[in-house]
Amino acid sequence: MTAILPYLWYPVTLALAIVADAIICLPMIRKTVRDPSSELSTPFLVIGGASLLGAVSAVRFDFPSLAWPVYLAALNFLVGGLALGGQRRSVPIPESR
Repeated sequence: MTAILPYLWYPVTLALAIVADAIICLPMIRKTVRDPSSELSTPFLVIGGASLLGAVSAVRFDFPSLAWPVYLAALNFLVGGLALGGQRRSVPIPESR
């Protein structure tokens, strides 16, 4: 019985870690929404892709195996997409004569 108990708590602690990390990332997301050019999109998109590959390469498709990589992919694609959209808008448009 005591050997099974840690495996029952693992999904709960993983969910709490994801919630805590999401709370910590809120200021960065808010800053990227307000000023998208303050972040480079490439690192976030690369890490999002790597996290997605980690999720696809999981041996078991259950919450403990997929939660963290899917969360990281979603977070990094969100910030990278926001930053990429801001970089496109910050390019000056030449005036026509």
